[in-house]
Amino acid sequence: MDKELLIFIDSFLDGIILLDKDLNRINNNSNFEKIMRNILHGNSLEDNPNEFYWIEIKKKAKISPKVFKYQFEISSEYSLRHFELTLNPTPNIENISFIALVKDTTVQRQRFLEQNEFQDMLIQKIETKEKTLSELTVNLKKEEEDRIQAEQDLEFLAYHDQLTGLVNRLSVKKYFVEKILFENQDKPVAFFFMDLSKFKLVNDTLGHHVGDELLIQLGKRLKEFIGKKGIVSRFGGDEFLILYHNFSVKSELPEVCEMIIKEVSEEFQIFDHKLNIETSIGITVYPEDGSDFNSLVQEADTAMYVAKELGPSTAEFYSTEMSLDLYEQLTISNWLKVAPEKNELILFYQPKLDLKTNIVNSCEGLIRWNNPIKGLVSPNKFIPIAEQTGIISKIGNWVLHEACREIINWKKENIQMKVAVNLSPFQFNRGNIHKEIKEIINEYNINPELLELEITESGMMRDIQSAIKTMHQFRDLGVTITIDDFGTGYSSLSYLKELPIHNLKIDKSFLNSVPEDKKESSIVKAIIDISKSLDLYVIAEGVERVEQQEFLFENGCDSIQGFLLSKPIPIIEFKSSEIIKKHFTKTLVVSKYKK
Repeated sequence: MDKELLIFIDSFLDGIILLDKDLNRINNNSNFEKIMRNILHGNSLEDNPNEFYWIEIKKKAKISPKVFKYQFEISSEYSLRHFELTLNPTPNIENISFIALVKDTTVQRQRFLEQNEFQDMLIQKIETKEKTLSELTVNLKKEEEDRIQAEQDLEFLAYHDQLTGLVNRLSVKKYFVEKILFENQDKPVAFFFMDLSKFKLVNDTLGHHVGDELLIQLGKRLKEFIGKKGIVSRFGGDEFLILYHNFSVKSELPEVCEMIIKEVSEEFQIFDHKLNIETSIGITVYPEDGSDFNSLVQEADTAMYVAKELGPSTAEFYSTEMSLDLYEQLTISNWLKVAPEKNELILFYQPKLDLKTNIVNSCEGLIRWNNPIKGLVSPNKFIPIAEQTGIISKIGNWVLHEACREIINWKKENIQMKVAVNLSPFQFNRGNIHKEIKEIINEYNINPELLELEITESGMMRDIQSAIKTMHQFRDLGVTITIDDFGTGYSSLSYLKELPIHNLKIDKSFLNSVPEDKKESSIVKAIIDISKSLDLYVIAEGVERVEQQEFLFENGCDSIQGFLLSKPIPIIEFKSSEIIKKHFTKTLVVSKYKK
């Protein structure tokens, strides 16, 4: 007996009996026994009550192979029950000739008698339940077809990006292993890892629906361009990975990347918007750069970030030096996160000399990092990493606290020393920086005029109106504001008159050939003259020679800073240095100025 058939009939709530051609019982479902037990109680043939039940039904209903539906009733000492038996011929199932469906119709009969209007509904219900085995087979076949289709849909979703329809990272890895590693016989394959420039800006300004449509159109454009020369996949977000095999030597790939960049840069029509985007591409080559898929992708990703730093619409080949640089950056970043708590950060101080009074009345606090493994790490090395990772906010906060602590220490020695600190563009462009500085000033209860904030010109010019607002908030606090590295930014003069600043610091790059170079000297003199017309205090940094000092004094510069006075040194050395001693005696620092 087919176990699946027994399981199938056992799922019915009504009684099901499987019969041979002579209407002898072969088997039945469990519900048949439950229905009949409640009426006949199996009071004979207890070893086989189901056989007894079937014999009793045949007697009551007078069943024959020529009649297919019967109405009969069985009475017991408790009740009279009405039943309906349907006999279904099944010529195609092994030795089973009939399937008998027995259902208790007592309730239906009572309802029929009480409410004749329900007759149609009852008949429909009975007819619905009288399905032939062939009809059930059709349904099972339909379910199987649906299941197969669902599995195919799931497989497609597993290996394809739902938005663009391109293959996803799982699929492209499968392609690499099956088609390249095992079938390609070490023929070169290029990995092009692509990232879109300023895609987040599209989402933030125009909406994610525009960004999604842009990715869809870009996917179609890339797929059409690559064609049978490779495979295009969406790797995630705005990143795409292309495996390209239509080349013989590596030197052909830059030209291919240029064509891809050109395809990407062509205008997109997204709903009502015309958009132009750019991309950066990192390149690795199998098997030259390796044979492990994940490693090749990581290397191409690394090369892409290097390309991105060089500017949009750029492609770069991977080199091992890139990974070493990134590893070092990651290591420095992890160490730098805990440097303030481990007391590894130090402020070195460099004096500023007022040229009219010959007094050191201020200094600049310059951060240094004394790492226990690397030793004294150059700010040029760790500051860019701090800015990239956002750690600069934490470091900048530490610098502000440390500068204020030193102002307090000077005060205890009855010295009013102004301390200047640099605000990184990241710090300056945060909306709440003035509140942070106000809290620190209140915490240390210092005279705010003794705290000088140096803001780079390039950082300020990112959003000039917002910068002006922030500087007004600084002025309201009473702190001194200095524009640092003046002359290295852009649109400087057009906005200079609007900036609520106190000081202007001339970048050291303008002083390299002063006073020997007449053109350079003229530029410095012009900067000083403009600053004076705007009532600004002028500081020149990077002064290393007496001739530079004398030129600046003669042309009205107010203050100088540089190695001529002192290199940046720890606070203990600073307080005992010759320049500070000369400050107390108010003598000239290095020479007598010409009158």
